[in-house]
Amino acid sequence: MFREAYHDDEKVAPLARQLPWTHNLIILNQSQRPEEREFYLRQAIREKWFLSQLSRHFDVAKYVIRDINLL
Repeated sequence: MFREAYHDDEKVAPLARQLPWTHNLIILNQSQRPEEREFYLRQAIREKWFLSQLSRHFDVAKYVIRDINLL
């Protein structure tokens, strides 16, 4: 899964290597698009998110998307 997601992306692969495996699993499982993966990789590195913080950001994003779709 990791290799398939990042092996062709020279910009994102180095970012993924900066985070623990568990962070990468959350990002890979929760992201829908490569741009979304890159966003969360960069944010997790920049903000030094713990795993619980990363998970919470995905949960909040799901609610926001759901609310937008209800409009």
